[in-house]
Amino acid sequence: MAERAHPDLDGFRDRWRLRWRFGVLPWLTREKNPYRAEVHWRYEWVAPHCVGRDVVDIPCGMGWGTSLIRDTRSLLGIDVSHEAV
Repeated sequence: MAERAHPDLDGFRDRWRLRWRFGVLPWLTREKNPYRAEVHWRYEWVAPHCVGRDVVDIPCGMGWGTSLIRDTRSLLGIDVSHEAV
């Protein structure tokens, strides 16, 4: 199944939750999205292997993950969805 990973999508964002400390004080906590962390991990893992090389990211989706790959000789993202690219 294809996945759409983009920071602007609601399902990809971290959540903020209002809680009460000591039953009186409002306390805002951030709950990190595990899906976002997994996508970051994948691209952080592959990035060092791509330095100085020609890289093709298939399927690239909206290109957000592709943009995390740095210091390549050339970088090309391809996706079947016209809306994504």
